[in-house]
Amino acid sequence: MTLDLVTFQQTLTHLVTIPSTSPIAVAVSGGPDSMVLCHLLSQIFPRITALIVNHGLRPESTAEAELTQENLTRLAIHAEILTWKGEKPTTRIQESARHARHQLLQQWSTKNGVLYLFIAHHRDDQWETLYMRQCQSSGHRGMQGIPALAFQHFGVLIRPLLTWSKQQILSYAANNKIPYVNDSSNLKLTYERGRIRTNRADIERHFPLEKIQGLMETATQTYKRTTQDVTRFIRCHVTIHPHGVMMINQTAFQSLSITARHDLIQRLCQSVTDYPYPMSKAKIDRLVSELMCGRRCTLGGWLFSPRQKTIMISREQRALTDLRYVHHKVAPPLDVPSYVFQPNSEHWILFKRPLT
Repeated sequence: MTLDLVTFQQTLTHLVTIPSTSPIAVAVSGGPDSMVLCHLLSQIFPRITALIVNHGLRPESTAEAELTQENLTRLAIHAEILTWKGEKPTTRIQESARHARHQLLQQWSTKNGVLYLFIAHHRDDQWETLYMRQCQSSGHRGMQGIPALAFQHFGVLIRPLLTWSKQQILSYAANNKIPYVNDSSNLKLTYERGRIRTNRADIERHFPLEKIQGLMETATQTYKRTTQDVTRFIRCHVTIHPHGVMMINQTAFQSLSITARHDLIQRLCQSVTDYPYPMSKAKIDRLVSELMCGRRCTLGGWLFSPRQKTIMISREQRALTDLRYVHHKVAPPLDVPSYVFQPNSEHWILFKRPLT
C-alpha cells in the first residue's frame, strides 16, 4: 500500500477516532520517519506540536535538535525541544535514553493536557523488534510486537506508520521535499539495532519480513488464553496487602502452566512500576527454577520468598523509590520478616496497572 495522505488517514481512522480540533503531539527525532509523520498529521490536525528530545549524548545533539526545529518551522509546524538533563549513563545507554525520552514526552503531554501522542515506528522497526525479542526468547507477550495503540496514564500512544516500510517513508519524504537529519548512531555497531541494520540481508534469510504478521497473530492468541487463566488465578490464589506485599498460594502456583507462570510474574512485577517493557523470559525462567527449589530470589526490584504454603513478594530496599502511596484508612498489621518494608499504616500502595 502506497503511503499518501488518503491511505494514511484511512489507517488512522481505523485505529482511533480523534476530533480534528483536539491538540496532538508528535515525538520527533528529526529523521525521515518522524518528519514524514509530522507532515501527514499537520494536514489533518491544526493543533499539532512536535516534541524534539535532546538527549545530549553526542556533541552534535543540540545542533541537530535546533536544526530539526528550524525544519519544522519551515513546514509551519510548532516545535518544542525537551532536554534530558542530569548525569548520563555509561552502560545500557539506548535503554536509559528511551526511558528518559518516554518520561519527558509523557510529562509534557500531562502538563499541557494533550491526550494523543504520536510515535513514528514503522514496519522495519517492528521487524527489528520481533527479531531481537525472538533472540531473547521473549515469549508471547513480547512477540505480539510494537502495539499500534498503547494506553498510558496521560492518554494514548499512537503508532500509525506500522503498516509502511522505511523505503515507502523515504519515498514520501522525497516526493514532498521534506527535510530531515540522519542520526549517525542509527548504524553504530556498538548498538544492537545498528548491528541488525548492517546485517539485515543475512538475517532476513532466516527471519523474513513476511513472517512477522503470523508470529504476532499466534502470540496474541496465546496471550488472550493465558490472560484468562492468570486473571482467574489472581482472583483465587493471590492475596494483596495494602502496603504492597503479595502472597501467592504455592501449591496453586506450581500447578500453573509454564506460560501462565511467566505471565503472572510479569503482571505482578509491573503492577506498581512505570517500566514499560516485558521482562526477559530467561530471567523469569531462573526465578521460577529458584522458587521451585524453595530458594529466595529477586527480579525487577522484587524479592520472592518461598514460605511453608505461600510465596511472599515484597519490594527490595533499593527499589522502594519506585513505589507510590495514597493516604487511606489504617491497614491491618502484617506479620512479615524484618527485611520487609512497611510504610505508615495509613499509606496504601498505588497500583499503576490493573492486575485483573
